[in-house]
Amino acid sequence: MITDNFMNLPSDESEFLVCTICLTKIKERYENYINQKKVFHDLALFDAITPYNKDFKDKCKSINFSPQLSNGTIGLWLSDISIFNYFIKSKHKYLIIIEDDACIPNNMIDIKSKNHLHHKDFIKYGGTRLGQYSSGNLYNKYCVNNIV
Repeated sequence: MITDNFMNLPSDESEFLVCTICLTKIKERYENYINQKKVFHDLALFDAITPYNKDFKDKCKSINFSPQLSNGTIGLWLSDISIFNYFIKSKHKYLIIIEDDACIPNNMIDIKSKNHLHHKDFIKYGGTRLGQYSSGNLYNKYCVNNIV
């Protein structure tokens, strides 16, 4: 099922889907998610796909990954793709994916709306790296549809 790895998904009516890809089996990473959720209440969690997942090799076969990529990088890509597939089918307009070591400001949506959503390159390409929040990316449906 498409939502198997998700926890705490916001209402589909929310304009933004903000999701952390988290290595939940690593205590410090999961604790950081819990702390960030106290600051940003709508933060969803995606339990990262790793080589320890029983279907990891099957998922890898579905995409032609370069043999030079590490299993960790492949797991991150598989996690991103899973989130993208959920996002495309959702009613959310924007997606922010944040890594599990990020610190989120409580006014993040205001910052993103002001600085990124109306920027000419975001409007044209639909995706951007979130500068000072270096562990995150902002996407819209146009961008994600071109990735998957």
